[in-house]
Amino acid sequence: MTQKAKYLEDFRRQFGNSVFIGLLTTVLTVMIGSLAGFAVSRMQPSKGPLLTNTALMTYAIPASFLIVPYYRIMHAYGLSDSLRAAIAAQVTFATPFAVLILQL
Repeated sequence: MTQKAKYLEDFRRQFGNSVFIGLLTTVLTVMIGSLAGFAVSRMQPSKGPLLTNTALMTYAIPASFLIVPYYRIMHAYGLSDSLRAAIAAQVTFATPFAVLILQL
């Protein structure tokens, strides 16, 4: 960490960004997933699993197919090349699994 290498120049800033993105993604995913999981678990037995399975079908589409539309959306909102866009992407892709796991 104290060496003068090409890839270590911005290590502290990059590490701080990674920690910030990871912590905020975790907090937001748990909050959204727990609220949605509670709501889905209280639904009628026929509608709750249907909603959960529909949300899990998003994993059938590889994330690499969603890069271009996601980039266009973030660029339209002026969020391209920002930490908020990275956090939003991580939360979006993690929430369906969190809803499934956090159901009561």
